[in-house]
Amino acid sequence: MTNPYESPKSPFRPNEPPLTARTVGTFLAGFAVAMMLTVGATVISLACASALATALPKSLAGIVFFMGSPAVIGPLCSDILWRVTRHSNRPYAMGAITFGVAAFLLFGGCFMAITIL
Repeated sequence: MTNPYESPKSPFRPNEPPLTARTVGTFLAGFAVAMMLTVGATVISLACASALATALPKSLAGIVFFMGSPAVIGPLCSDILWRVTRHSNRPYAMGAITFGVAAFLLFGGCFMAITIL
């Protein structure tokens, strides 16, 4: 009889390959592509935000600039990459989503520290 309070264990998969250099390289490629997409999208969004900021009140201009920051754009770009590649290339998708989390924590934390100080 199994213990109902014990967490279920995932089945052992003997045909699943171990972690290889190719897997790590694919992970880093997903991370790098998500970073490049984020930089490109951030440059475009901040250019648009700077054009909009002149016509908006100060409080709304700050929100527009925050929405164009890597703290918001990074997770969006990485989520798109993850959704496209999660079934076909899992390490690549994991690298992309890792960048999204890192961008949110790094840039979002910096913006929060600036607003607190």
